[in-house]
Amino acid sequence: SFSLSAQLLTHIQQLWKEMTNNFTDRCLEPMSEGSCSDYVLLWYFHAQSGECRPFVFGGCGGNQNRFSSRQECLSRCGMESRGDCVHVGSHQ
Repeated sequence: SFSLSAQLLTHIQQLWKEMTNNFTDRCLEPMSEGSCSDYVLLWYFHAQSGECRPFVFGGCGGNQNRFSSRQECLSRCGMESRGDCVHVGSHQ
């Protein structure tokens, strides 16, 4: 019915907004080393290349574009996690 379709569309639009906001807020931030002098090897997502790259984090400050491993970075920001389509599920 029309009402159900409209509700589903609204729900999908809200989910998409949340997903893209999460991506934008974290994965598109520039690499930031932070303001302290610790030496912590972390990973950040380089948006221009679509790659996760290592960097040295100072231990405080910075932003949210930092991950403890390359795999964590890829799972959060890599192309596989973003995809081009939203898959709602398959029906047989």
